[in-house]
Amino acid sequence: MERSLRVISALCLITCCHSLGLVLKRETSAVSRDRRLCGVLICEEIVSPTSDKARAVPSVVFDNIESMSVFKRVSTTSDVSASDKHEDLIGSVTSEAPSLSQLANGRKIDGLLEAGRATIRVELVKQDDCQAEFVCQVRGLDTQGRQALSSSSLVPHPSQREDQVYDRREMPAMSLQLYTSLQQLISQSVEGLVNRLDSFERRLDDKVDFLKTE
Repeated sequence: MERSLRVISALCLITCCHSLGLVLKRETSAVSRDRRLCGVLICEEIVSPTSDKARAVPSVVFDNIESMSVFKRVSTTSDVSASDKHEDLIGSVTSEAPSLSQLANGRKIDGLLEAGRATIRVELVKQDDCQAEFVCQVRGLDTQGRQALSSSSLVPHPSQREDQVYDRREMPAMSLQLYTSLQQLISQSVEGLVNRLDSFERRLDDKVDFLKTE
């Protein structure tokens, strides 16, 4: 009996923001190249030394950074509190294009991806930008060579007027041990399922052969 078995594997994107920093600094009086700024957005990810990666509670996800991207969240309706928002790409650096320097939509954007570090700096002129929600995402490989994703966002609080007028809101940090255990559980479950299917197939083949001999 011909057997067709499709194995579906799930890629777990590891989410952790221990070392990913996203900050907006108020610059009400700063001037850069004859441009008066309302703020400077900085996203930075640094890969810690190997010795730090062996700690019981992993504070570092990435062993290798492949890309960093900064997005602005924009509401698709007039209701700014609505949940239906899309993300406009502000700038990104990748292993193929590791440096960035451009002026777009009134924003001066500089970025650099180098060994063990990724940084994107955005000078903001428009008050709309300085009151907007931003997201920084980093992709790369974790210490076990698996694809990983780290994300951090900043949400505005109009009542605040000091530097860093945004609160940092990060996605929950999930330990690598949890994902490792999950992967092992999935692997064991799939292996057990395949073994049971093989056993069932053999029994079915035996019954078919028995019926053919009668």
